[in-house]
Amino acid sequence: MEEITTKATFYIIPTLLAVLLVYFLRKKRNRLPGPFGLPILGHLPFLGDNPHLTFTKWRRQYGDVYQIQMGSWPSIVVCGMDLIKQALTQADDFSGRPGFFSGQSITGGKNLTFGRFDSSWIKHRKIASGVLYTFANARKNPVEEIIKQEVCKVAEIFKSKGDNCFDPKEALLFASASVIYQICYGKTDQVEYDEDFKSLITSSTDFNDFTNAGNPVDMMPWLRVFFPSKVNKFLDIVERAERVRRQKVAEHKTTFDPNQLRDVTDGLLAAAQSIPEVEMAELGLTHEQILSSLDNFFGAGFDTIANTLHWSVLLLASFPDVQEKLYQEICDVTGSTRSPCLSDKSKMPYTEATCSEIMRFSCIFPLALPHFTTKDTRIGGYDIPESTLVFFNFHSLTHDKGLWGDPESFRPGRFLDRDGQIDKGVLNRLIPFSAGRRRCVAEFLARMEFFLLLTGIVQTCQFKLPTEGVRDLEPLFELSLRPKPFQIAVKERDQGL
Repeated sequence: MEEITTKATFYIIPTLLAVLLVYFLRKKRNRLPGPFGLPILGHLPFLGDNPHLTFTKWRRQYGDVYQIQMGSWPSIVVCGMDLIKQALTQADDFSGRPGFFSGQSITGGKNLTFGRFDSSWIKHRKIASGVLYTFANARKNPVEEIIKQEVCKVAEIFKSKGDNCFDPKEALLFASASVIYQICYGKTDQVEYDEDFKSLITSSTDFNDFTNAGNPVDMMPWLRVFFPSKVNKFLDIVERAERVRRQKVAEHKTTFDPNQLRDVTDGLLAAAQSIPEVEMAELGLTHEQILSSLDNFFGAGFDTIANTLHWSVLLLASFPDVQEKLYQEICDVTGSTRSPCLSDKSKMPYTEATCSEIMRFSCIFPLALPHFTTKDTRIGGYDIPESTLVFFNFHSLTHDKGLWGDPESFRPGRFLDRDGQIDKGVLNRLIPFSAGRRRCVAEFLARMEFFLLLTGIVQTCQFKLPTEGVRDLEPLFELSLRPKPFQIAVKERDQGL
């Protein structure tokens, strides 16, 4: 009996060791690569002034998906078009948001931008998207009229500068904020005198300035104890913006007519009232949560469009041949008697190509907002645990030499085929509004605004740099990529309106 036991042990032990060795090798082979980090801080000290470029550098060393540690958060970085698109559209595995302090401070974390991914968020997004779409496509669409009004104001400001050089940032910022404010709260001819409008601009600017400097409390929540003043300042900024929204909603309720919806606020009020209370309770939705969509619309639609327009003016002034070709196409379609309309867009392939190239070249959100895995999943052959922070390096997509050939060149023609029409295959490589569940809820509205504002301004104004041929297109990283401060001279177009 003892002899049998000894023989069995002789065979069993090597077999177990072999199984363990295979398991270990498989785990090692499946383990995510990544750079060396520090205790507690992880890789935060190594990101530098341009984290997206650091991530791209690490991509060359570790591949299209690798792991890092962002303070208290185990994280991965996903690079390249194929893996980014796969992850964003792979069921809902990457559709979560991390429970950052900043996101949880806005409407208790129950909002479209930072909200947790669940059935309540899905319903919320559907409601908000439906209201925006209905308003933007109404038979009597006020959006085009609002935008054309702002184009005239911007053109007048530009022309008033005469031969003097100036930074166009403030005028473009004001115009972008005015458009989204009137879409949300109603058309007005004197928005510049609206105190609520001024307050929202101030709050949004303060919010951007605060987040541009980075919020260490997001990455290391335990720091809240050591930075109470920083935390309180952020909460005050959020509260000021929410206070304006609650006031505007209260004003709307006094004159609300479900049969005559004036703006997006009315649309959200009608949508909230149309859902039975029982269903609202089952979904975990509230009227306050639905109406908080206004904060998201203003916050996203204001700074994003302004930043993109700021880049547009710099790029068109830097490349006068592109600017003239764009202007000529606008004139060929609209003539000299009317402003561009949304219906003109399909007849302006070079204009669409230019808009796409501006978004590709500037890539204003190179890392987008962080995602969060909702379950154990896989990407690029690696196992990714639930509750992993995910950074999508969109800059690795928009500036990939394998996709674009000369990504550092500003060349709208890359989006056109031999017949001068939009090349759908090339266009589909670009996802400036993300993809999947977290795709920008107002993408169609943002594209509409960008097209109408840009074409309207270019139709009336010609941009020139103070010194011909001298341009600095290196961006500043402030969570979004912004142009360095610059100045232009503006000349009124002879055929301008």
